Amino acid sequence: MRIFTLTILFFLNFYESFSQVQSIEIHEENTTQLSAIVEKESLSIQFDKSEIQTDYRLVIKVLDSKGEDAVNTYVHYNKDIKIKNIEALIYDAQGELIKKVKKRDFNDISAVSGGTLYSDSRVKYLNYSSNSYPYTIDFSYQTENTNTAFLPRFTFMKNYNTKVNYAELYVGYEEGERPVNYKIKNDGESAVKFKQYPDGILFNVKDLAPIKHEVMSPSITNISPVVLLAPKEFKWYDYEGKANNWSELGTWMHDKILSEKNNLNSATINKIKSITEAAESPLEKAKLVYEYVQNNTRYISVQVGIGGIQPIDAAEVDRMKYGDCKGLTNYTKALLDVVGVPSYYSHVESGRNKVDFEDDFSSINQGDHVILNIPIDEKDYWVDCTSNTAPFGFLGSFTDDRKVLVMTPNGGELKRTKSYLNEENLTQSTSILTLNEDNSFNLSNEIISKGIHYEKRLANAFMPAYELEKKDKKRWNLISDYEVVSHKVTNHKDSLFLYEEVKLKGNKFGKKLGKRIIFSPNINNRASYVPPRVRQRENPFQILRGYALIDTVRIKIPTAYTIEAFSECQNFKSPFGTYHLEITRDEDFVIFHRKILIKEGLYSKDNYLEYRDFRKRIALAENSKISIIKL
Repeated sequence: MRIFTLTILFFLNFYESFSQVQSIEIHEENTTQLSAIVEKESLSIQFDKSEIQTDYRLVIKVLDSKGEDAVNTYVHYNKDIKIKNIEALIYDAQGELIKKVKKRDFNDISAVSGGTLYSDSRVKYLNYSSNSYPYTIDFSYQTENTNTAFLPRFTFMKNYNTKVNYAELYVGYEEGERPVNYKIKNDGESAVKFKQYPDGILFNVKDLAPIKHEVMSPSITNISPVVLLAPKEFKWYDYEGKANNWSELGTWMHDKILSEKNNLNSATINKIKSITEAAESPLEKAKLVYEYVQNNTRYISVQVGIGGIQPIDAAEVDRMKYGDCKGLTNYTKALLDVVGVPSYYSHVESGRNKVDFEDDFSSINQGDHVILNIPIDEKDYWVDCTSNTAPFGFLGSFTDDRKVLVMTPNGGELKRTKSYLNEENLTQSTSILTLNEDNSFNLSNEIISKGIHYEKRLANAFMPAYELEKKDKKRWNLISDYEVVSHKVTNHKDSLFLYEEVKLKGNKFGKKLGKRIIFSPNINNRASYVPPRVRQRENPFQILRGYALIDTVRIKIPTAYTIEAFSECQNFKSPFGTYHLEITRDEDFVIFHRKILIKEGLYSKDNYLEYRDFRKRIALAENSKISIIKL
């Protein structure tokens, strides 16, 4: 095997790599240090066990279009939360009043998506934008709420690139013992000042410097100081409760809110017993029940009155064949009760960013979604009963790897849901590429997806053939001219992986330069992303879950050609992962093998340049080349 000649190096670098290397070098994050200034923000809460009154005011100066994101001029309401007053005053750059917006002039819309069957939750909001900056908005409202279980959290800095001159939270109550619990978070520099009075508590901050928005930064709520609030005793419609710890709150949920909601008619009871009678284990029964729910119900949100936290009766879900996360979870639990498999209704904070329930601070307004915990043989299985496609025991990125509240007969208990980290999030492809003498080709791919990558590709198993073909046309964008011959998808639900067979053919592969054909064997999952350059990073950066990519391509070259040269093997590692690339020869085949591992974690800002260099090195290595020459 000859070493690359200068001519070959020129062809490889110029025709295949030049533009990509250049793009790696020129990326630089462009951020604005300051887009808005909160002159004053105040939230005053007057609390007693039977009523909450709030008085809110925000005075904010918007400096540019990015500062519009910091203008949170809205308020939620329903039949229990009454808006007593709402107003906005808008001033120009010289401080002259240019607009006054009264209650009747605010936009008023449903606060929930179109997937909601019925809801009384609404929001009033100010829809204002300007082409002239700066301008100032003075926004205020007052509300009353007869249900007292939910007290809001107060985040002192809600947006990146925003300065806060002054912000305060006041909680008032009748003189005597303080009726609310609180917790201050993310206050490493003790910015939050706290003062307690006989009839209230005051939290405030002054002169919070803006935090620059940077790529891969954690959520601002994980950086900015925040105060959590929870009543020690509360009223929710006709139910009274206590929330001094998770056990107490879980007991209230189990005994009051979930009690007597597991009714089923005799026909359904007999049917589910018949479906599971041949099952040999509790796990097999649980899988059959979950499959029955998936096949016989659909998700529709229900958010009226106590429906905000209480599920409708299982018999009603069984009759209507639909429900929200609360109703479907409770229904599944009721069916499992029939066949003797214990399961527990669980509250979780959903979303791609993982949010844990606080170990030492219990409140009913932690959590926005409900899933089911099924402990079998000392192992916890988790199911989301709103999904008609997710396999038993698979949560995905919506609710994975976070502490949740599980309601048991013995009280509330915090547990952590299943995590999908690093190697568990795997895409592995094995390909055979046959090159023909006229530069046409045939490509056969086998792809296995696991973990979060399974979640990302699961839709392929339910997609019509024409939609799948359109998607394939975008996936292999590293090949310029091809058509999809076939794409078969097998969903291995019990083993939690997706298997795909994809066959392509095309008229052009690589670049033909005289007697040579030069091409990149890295056709499936080229990792070319490089984070932008940041001159002086201010925040830590986060890799949420990590993943692994493993690709093997066996390339059969035309009989009239011989292998002239290929890129060298590469192996390197860092605190953020590892990279391995190897190209070998086996008779008439060239074998390309590459493995990338990216590790999850919250990393110091001081490590960002090292991470960027690691990704840049990967991106350069991903441009590996092979040259074959006609005999």
